[in-house]
Amino acid sequence: MDIRERIAQANQQAVACIIDSDPYWVDIRPAGECVEGLEDHMILHSGPPVDYDDMVMLHKRGMVSAMLFEGWAKDEKEAVEIIRSGEIRIDSALNHNTVGAGTGIITKSVAMNVIEDRRNHTTAATFPAEGPFQGGFCGWGGEECPLTMNVPMVSAVMQAVSGEQMGIGLAKEGGIAIKPILAESMQMGDENHTRQTAADLLFDKQVLPRLFEMDLPKEQIMRTVKYIVETPRFFHCYGQGASRAAAIAA
Repeated sequence: MDIRERIAQANQQAVACIIDSDPYWVDIRPAGECVEGLEDHMILHSGPPVDYDDMVMLHKRGMVSAMLFEGWAKDEKEAVEIIRSGEIRIDSALNHNTVGAGTGIITKSVAMNVIEDRRNHTTAATFPAEGPFQGGFCGWGGEECPLTMNVPMVSAVMQAVSGEQMGIGLAKEGGIAIKPILAESMQMGDENHTRQTAADLLFDKQVLPRLFEMDLPKEQIMRTVKYIVETPRFFHCYGQGASRAAAIAA
């Protein structure tokens, strides 16, 4: 087999990893438990490796929010000082089994959706949507949502989605298949990046009954339901996790 044939064969195998992928949402775990290579006092970000002072404003704001979220700093000033001192290790999310969507800010305590590709035997982790305003420190955070609002909102979201019962329920039922939702929603008009209207509804149809069956206080269940149904493009992160798991194999 010459080099040209070997390249063609490798390309076919890579394409098969993507086309034949079989992703399932199987768990919700802290990033420190499911993102490979993520250490304590370490912050991941989107894009290629870059120093803090060379980051754009949104990345810098996300880095500071992550410091406050983890309790590694008491305010923005101290957060920046600690980051610049070199005490915090900074790395690209793409060097790990995660996506790094938006600003891609990830630290050990961030709740992550765990996606398992059963065809390729790979696992990826992506953070969930961060609420109706569509972005805390993980995603991008809008100007209409000041930094001081992002941290408590994201903390509440993480609490809502990271319950052990949901993770146990997913494991017991074998997870939720992602590919059928992507396929059907595309036939309904979604292109599954900037539009996930149909995908959200198909996802809700599978997830909400599971929530109502949980032995949890009604207030907690309804808070989680409200978070899911009021967040635009909620399903987006699951498609990202599925894509990342396939890309790792390819």
